[in-house]
Amino acid sequence: MAKSLSCVDVDRLDDAMKIDLKPGMGWAMYSDNGPGGPCGQSCSVTCPHTVFATWPDEQSMRDALARGYGRNKRNRLVYGVVGQWTNGGRFMVVQYE
Repeated sequence: MAKSLSCVDVDRLDDAMKIDLKPGMGWAMYSDNGPGGPCGQSCSVTCPHTVFATWPDEQSMRDALARGYGRNKRNRLVYGVVGQWTNGGRFMVVQYE
């Protein structure tokens, strides 16, 4: 379980958020397309989601994934360990300045 949590919605981002990736950290990126039909919830809940999360180490990531990660079973989950491996191929972070 995370000791601290920082969650930022980039559509509402006021200040810069730094992501400091270090070798050995676990990470996961989850995406889904939202529900398949109409429902009575807010669009901010039902719209497509993509979430990038990091953990301090591989075991913390594996524990979180074993508990279930993401909001439904119709998702795309890519995960890995910084500097070691990624399930499903290469994952790259590109920053343009």
